[in-house]
Amino acid sequence: MTNTELRSALVRGREAVDETVAFWLTVNGKWEEETATARLCEQSAPYLRPITFNRPQEARIGADWLWWFIDRDTDRCFGMLCQAKNLKKDGKRWTIGFDQANKNGMQIKLLLSAADSLDVPATYILYCGNEEYRAGLQCRAHSTSDCTICPRAGVSVLSALGAEYLYDRDPTGCAVTAFQRSQPLEDLVAPKAPDGAMWETNFESCTGDVQKFLNQPQYGAARVAKQLFDQVSALRSTVFTKAHPSFELAVVPRGNPVYDLLPADRGHFSRPYFRDVLRGLRRSVPQYVRDAEAGRVDRLPAEVTAAVDKIIITYL
Repeated sequence: MTNTELRSALVRGREAVDETVAFWLTVNGKWEEETATARLCEQSAPYLRPITFNRPQEARIGADWLWWFIDRDTDRCFGMLCQAKNLKKDGKRWTIGFDQANKNGMQIKLLLSAADSLDVPATYILYCGNEEYRAGLQCRAHSTSDCTICPRAGVSVLSALGAEYLYDRDPTGCAVTAFQRSQPLEDLVAPKAPDGAMWETNFESCTGDVQKFLNQPQYGAARVAKQLFDQVSALRSTVFTKAHPSFELAVVPRGNPVYDLLPADRGHFSRPYFRDVLRGLRRSVPQYVRDAEAGRVDRLPAEVTAAVDKIIITYL
């Protein structure tokens, strides 16, 4: 499968979500995340393969699915825990719902905790509606009437670690900055071109292999990981302090990670951001993903079934 084929599938999915959102806004002024997710998967098939299993309603912690991107040739993979959220209008104010809570606590904290148990980063899949719905709201790179990003932002992705920081900094205005810091789903998963070198505050503290990851073009699962990492790295760069030398590096102990020695700097985040994202990049596919793929959902570990009700697999 080429990036072109996957990208076309994700575009179909995003367009279908935009149409669904527009329909339900006309009918009753709102839409459900579950409906949008179903349309995304349906129209992106077979490139997004959802594997569902039952989860008790009382076990819900805020996550919706666990997404694994797998390289066909090498078995290298990248996983991320996903929570769908709607971009909503509240009068003249935009909201996303990062402040939602249940009896177990604030959902954004529960989402990050669940991601820790799975050793993957947490992300938000943002359903933002079409351009008509988002009138007056522009992407961060917007400069002309011919913007190439805004028309494709109906389904976007944002690191939950970044969302937590944006919410803590500005609870009432974070929806706008969250939208601006997110990126269209098709750009994260299936870019048109390989990425280039990126600037990173802690570049000099990285080991040689991590420096190559940041400096050299990446493909497949590593490309997805690098795109997500770039989101949090860009936020980190807004605070010009570096990690204390005595805490320069930390080990990623579990999950057969590609990079197991990473800078421990957390900047203004709640946890070290290198580890938060790059622990999801693995040398081989976890066994529970293979079990789910083969229909052996009864073998899935409790930390998976307690967090999500489906796994989505995408081959790159």
